[in-house]
Amino acid sequence: MSEKESLTNQLESILTYYAKGEAETYLFARIDDAHIQIEDETYTLVADYREGFDLERFKDRYDEYFAKYDYIVGDWAADQLRLRGFYQLNRQKVPRNRTIDFLDDYLKEYCNFGCAYFVLAKQDVAATYPEELVTYYQRHQQQLERNEQKLGQVDKPRQKANIQTRSKQKSQSKQAVRTKRKHKGSFIIRKKEEA
Repeated sequence: MSEKESLTNQLESILTYYAKGEAETYLFARIDDAHIQIEDETYTLVADYREGFDLERFKDRYDEYFAKYDYIVGDWAADQLRLRGFYQLNRQKVPRNRTIDFLDDYLKEYCNFGCAYFVLAKQDVAATYPEELVTYYQRHQQQLERNEQKLGQVDKPRQKANIQTRSKQKSQSKQAVRTKRKHKGSFIIRKKEEA
């Protein structure tokens, strides 16, 4: 058997392996209506808008990639389930659009209006989410206050400027500029001499 034939046989076996669905399969178990077991991790169904959670379709779309996220959001568009992962708020070095407080923006910007969706949260994370959200916003508010103090910008009532005063100031500055220009040299237009 030549090298080319052996490579062809290997490729065919790999393709048939994936075509039959013998690729990675994950252990899914529905504990009750609100809890799902995926491999060793237990997830809680936090939100199920318009009955968007379908375990069979979720099994088809789930990948090991989503195991690293604290939350898995699934939304439906054109009868297709789309999954996206989000992290808990206290994670460091995570972009804002990957934390769970971005969920509302994600649903408004990237999902169809009124589409069915669901949110699965790891069981240990789901219990602490509301408390961490409150502390997150408190820290954010404190940081804003510190920045204002550093800049010395305290909310002061602003006074309305009189429109007539502004127009007078503008016209006076224009007159001053015009008078200065008058004292400069003037232009002389000379006719071209014919040769």
